[in-house]
Amino acid sequence: MSAEVCQVQWLRNAGLAVPEKVAYVFFTHAPESNAIAGVANNPEGIAAAAVDMVVAQLHRNESGVPAEPRILLITPHWVPGETI
Repeated sequence: MSAEVCQVQWLRNAGLAVPEKVAYVFFTHAPESNAIAGVANNPEGIAAAAVDMVVAQLHRNESGVPAEPRILLITPHWVPGETI
């Protein structure tokens, strides 16, 4: 049983009606938790972008910690579920 399923069950065992009275959203949605709403972070897209960044650094003959760090954003997507 996944962590988010356990947490929803914990809320229900505490007497809280999910989703009637309490909405539950998991911010690192796992594919096996289809019934739970949340945000899927796209780990494959993140990994591919990280490899692209390293390859670009190698092509520019860069090494070590960059003087100007870059931030890369891979947009997550919303996964609807029965918990909201």
